[in-house]
Amino acid sequence: MSARDTSTFLIAILTATLAGVTVHVWRLGNEKRDVALLGVFCDLCGAGTAVAAPLTCDLGALPKDDRENGVREA
Repeated sequence: MSARDTSTFLIAILTATLAGVTVHVWRLGNEKRDVALLGVFCDLCGAGTAVAAPLTCDLGALPKDDRENGVREA
């Protein structure tokens, strides 16, 4: 797992955590502005994850260069 994949994974975990906290705070009956602020940060992290995931995803669809495969030129 590369560093970009790791950071994307951590942002996705943060998004899920913020979503859970937002729902919990809403159920507890906190002020609406606090719930809205948590929701905004959750949405921003979600948008960042949605943009970063396709950019960092390596599905192995592209062939590797010979230098990456360890083939030396003769």
